[in-house]
Amino acid sequence: MLKTKETTIDGMNFKVTQLGYSDGIELLTKLLSIAGMALEYGAGKESFSLGRLATNLKANDLKMVIEKLANRTLIEREAGSDKWPKLEPEVDLAGDYNLMFKWLKFALEVNYGGFFSEEGILKNGDILGLKKIAQTA
Repeated sequence: MLKTKETTIDGMNFKVTQLGYSDGIELLTKLLSIAGMALEYGAGKESFSLGRLATNLKANDLKMVIEKLANRTLIEREAGSDKWPKLEPEVDLAGDYNLMFKWLKFALEVNYGGFFSEEGILKNGDILGLKKIAQTA
């Protein structure tokens, strides 16, 4: 069942509803692809590099992530209003990249928080224990 969570970021109220199955899988695949490019393996350990992430991240990939999540986000543009229009990045986020990344972090947590948590399927960089299986093979 899809859940909706609400938060206030820099005085702005947002409601984010989880992505459906197809959009969620599509976005998760893209996120894992982007994150995978930032991982470096060597001497039996992994390291994440923000530099490698920035080098490999394409503007179209970031826009796709933002737009897909914006489609599932409502914003209260006027305090106390009963109208919550869909988030429009060109209107609501343009020029305020700090707000954009805070909202993006929240929207990703709403959708994938459990997946990336300590109890989630992606535990310590290991998906379903496949890393251990691969190392013993």
